[in-house]
Amino acid sequence: MSDSPRYHDSHAWVELNELSDTELLTRLVAGDHSTLAVHFDRYHRLVFSVAVRILRDEDEAEDVVQAVFLNIFQDAAKFDPLKGTLKVWLLQYSYHRSINRRRIPVCLSSTGTEFAGQATRPIITVLPHVSVSRGMPFLPRNIHSPFAAASVSSSILASK
Repeated sequence: MSDSPRYHDSHAWVELNELSDTELLTRLVAGDHSTLAVHFDRYHRLVFSVAVRILRDEDEAEDVVQAVFLNIFQDAAKFDPLKGTLKVWLLQYSYHRSINRRRIPVCLSSTGTEFAGQATRPIITVLPHVSVSRGMPFLPRNIHSPFAAASVSSSILASK
């Protein structure tokens, strides 16, 4: 699949766009990954608008959009059209992913890798409102010691 205008003008793209969301999901489950591009084309602005309203950060909202569509790709078989529409399902995913992203501190190692499968944000921008000791469960064990020492030092300084 390509995002080039040539692909979007192709007969295959036009044919895919004529399918309903449920038909597209059925094809996605069957292995036709190009159908995800149609879902993305239809709903990425909606998912982004939900995420940006909750997170108040466009970069974070773009990360949520990617996570939501990755989740849809992975969980397409779980969709039940009797319980609601794809649009509502996407709205639920985007709402919950955005709320979780605001609620859970996300930490980076010095190499910029992710911890605990969470999206990456610099630790300094995440933990100002969260005490270091509360953030400890989200850190890999091999870096607990420096942060534990920082927590003790900051509590000593705060008490003076």
